Amino acid sequence: MNQLWEIYGMRKYLKLSQREFANKIGYSRSAINDIENMRRKPSETFLIAFNEVFQSERTDEFYLFLSNLKQIVYKYPK
Repeated sequence: MNQLWEIYGMRKYLKLSQREFANKIGYSRSAINDIENMRRKPSETFLIAFNEVFQSERTDEFYLFLSNLKQIVYKYPK
């Protein structure tokens, strides 16, 4: 679940649409939608691409944002 929170949270943190987010890591918008809605697990290659593209965005500020997001959004189990 933490991976899903990080994926969803990063997109929200950067204020990207699913299409913009998908374009940044080389996936389709529908793949992002399926992952965010738990219809598909993120593949290893997806996670590698996600980590490479967004590694520098994983700051203390992001994790504070993510913590706050978890309190107000009930998208995934805690």
